Amino acid sequence: MKVNTKSVVFAAAITALATPMMAGAVVKTNQTEVVSIPVVYSGYDLSSVEGRAMVERKIQNAARKICGSIKYSETRSFRQVAANKTCYNEAVENALTVVEKLSAAAD
Repeated sequence: MKVNTKSVVFAAAITALATPMMAGAVVKTNQTEVVSIPVVYSGYDLSSVEGRAMVERKIQNAARKICGSIKYSETRSFRQVAANKTCYNEAVENALTVVEKLSAAAD
């Protein structure tokens, strides 16, 4: 059975700091991982304030899951908080851009 639903998939580049031990020295390397979560928006009227707000909340929740906490008390790293905030902002912005394009194409 084929299911036809509208969805937005966005990817966030997450920079993870790996700290492998090599001969007693700590070496930091940047690794990029692409993660995506589908956000289904069928059933929401994107032309209404309420429908748009619901889709934005779904996108924001997905971005939080992907990017991690922006609370220092949870990460214990200002660098990680900054990276998570950047990830969150970019993920939300990219997803909303996709929603705008899909919404415009549907009109």
